[in-house]
Amino acid sequence: MNPEFYEDEVIEGFYVPSMLKKAWGAQLDVLKETDRVCREHDIPYFADWGTLLAAIRHGGYIPWDDDIDISMRRRDYERFLEVSSELPDGFKVMNYKNHPGHHFFVARVVGKPRICFEKDHLERFHGFPYIAGLDLYILDNVCADRRREELKAKKTEYVITVADNIADGKTKGREAEEQLRTLMAL
Repeated sequence: MNPEFYEDEVIEGFYVPSMLKKAWGAQLDVLKETDRVCREHDIPYFADWGTLLAAIRHGGYIPWDDDIDISMRRRDYERFLEVSSELPDGFKVMNYKNHPGHHFFVARVVGKPRICFEKDHLERFHGFPYIAGLDLYILDNVCADRRREELKAKKTEYVITVADNIADGKTKGREAEEQLRTLMAL
């Protein structure tokens, strides 16, 4: 990218600092490599969440957003994991199975799974030393029937809310037990 791209700028009335633009550049590099592997193995994926909204509404990034979101169906994600060794050296697909402390319902493809001030890393990722990558959402059992899919989405939202509230200590004791029983009945 043009070096001027990485300068501080006001976009749509929002101040976008140079470091955020460096993060965008690093993320786009991770996306480029992810796309390359997916194309070579005919693995479909698509822009989702804020990235989809940004592409439509802003023709790029939302000025205050700091990540890239893509989605894949579960079977495509499993295939992607099988061939992810073809990503460049240092790249990693992080998920709850392979990265201690990764407690998210999303995988991440990163250029390096740690902060790195090594010269070659900084040169490759536009001077951005922090973990940069994309969020990879896995779609499980998407229903063709819209009403069934909406019901499943509401149930999933409830499960996540209950889990978050218990983890954050907002729900305890009998209330937590009752919510867990409700979940089991879903």
